[in-house]
Amino acid sequence: MVLPVFGVGCGGNANPEVPEGVIVTGRILQSGEPLKMDRPEVALGRVEVQFHPVNDTNDTGMEATELDTEGNFQLLGPGKGIAPGLYKIAIFHDQTGYGKDALEGEFSQEETPIEVTIPEDEVGGSHDLGDIELENYAS
Repeated sequence: MVLPVFGVGCGGNANPEVPEGVIVTGRILQSGEPLKMDRPEVALGRVEVQFHPVNDTNDTGMEATELDTEGNFQLLGPGKGIAPGLYKIAIFHDQTGYGKDALEGEFSQEETPIEVTIPEDEVGGSHDLGDIELENYAS
């Protein structure tokens, strides 16, 4: 007896097209120096940089990346950059252990004073924010 076999799936495109955006680069400094990373190979001292859209009309949500040991970052978003617009930049410095922010929440999503505009005319390219000196934003 031969039984018929039916394929069941959700259909659709397994590899949806990623929208083109802006690749964002920059460097985070404190007192002119990169934030200290004691043991970056085990994520001790890791610094996460989050971009939170202020007016999220495209429902893009937060995008994040990490700093290298020189304080540089490159934010690729879903692969081709992030949507243009106004963003708040939140920074979390995991200097002394998991969940312990060495910046004491001063640059958390709720408290950060850092806002940047990613220009629409740079979609398909990149935008360098240059040096972001935390001392310029400290309360």
